[in-house]
Amino acid sequence: MEIKETKELLAAVKKLSVDVIKGLKDGVQFDDINILIGNIDSIKVALEGIGQVDDELKDLDLNEIKDLVGDAIDLVTAVLAAVKSDLPAAVVE
Repeated sequence: MEIKETKELLAAVKKLSVDVIKGLKDGVQFDDINILIGNIDSIKVALEGIGQVDDELKDLDLNEIKDLVGDAIDLVTAVLAAVKSDLPAAVVE
């Protein structure tokens, strides 16, 4: 069995998390809704196959586990980088 749906879910979580963290660094504002709008395609793709994730995870082989661990590490690394990043210059000025 493939792990396509699980990988798409992790990719969507990563992108949305990073975008939300960066978008909210200057505080919550009305135009932050654009973060969700900008991520609607990746969210849609992830949600379309979310029902298959459980079955994919039940049937993992060693290579798939390594692949998903790599994706999870990338997700955490990206989130930490977003948390540590400075505010954009336009916000600071």
